[in-house]
Amino acid sequence: MKAAGAVVVDPIEIPKIRALLAKRATDPDITEASTERWLARNPDSPYKTRADVFQSPDYSKVFPSKLGNFAPAKPGAKEKYYEFLEAREELMTEVMKVMADNRLDAIFMKSVEDQPPLISVATRPYSEPTLIKLAYAYERATHHRVPPKSTPALAGQRSN
Repeated sequence: MKAAGAVVVDPIEIPKIRALLAKRATDPDITEASTERWLARNPDSPYKTRADVFQSPDYSKVFPSKLGNFAPAKPGAKEKYYEFLEAREELMTEVMKVMADNRLDAIFMKSVEDQPPLISVATRPYSEPTLIKLAYAYERATHHRVPPKSTPALAGQRSN
């Protein structure tokens, strides 16, 4: 990154990141409604609700526990979701403060040694053009991205 002209600030620390990320949760009402909309896309499906999916003998084959849980919402799920929303706001504030204090355009994390925590913020809100420019510059400098063989070459580019 430095060789490509980036100013690297390393390390940076986002206060309370682990504690805030530990409060992840989903809204059971939204999950229920979106699942039913998704299931309704196929009118011939034997499943019409999350409960139908959960009660299927094939449930564990289709949705291993690592991929998600369609089980009915547990008591207290709504409260946990509101705690998550508060934690998400606090995390965004902490990330924006770190970015402002260090005059950062974006935060990049390596994922080779540890799985980076999923943060819905990679750069400031509404600054997608900056993020796209940075990602493009990284791709051009490192040549790490290799398009799939099925992707046709763009005008002016060689096919792999």
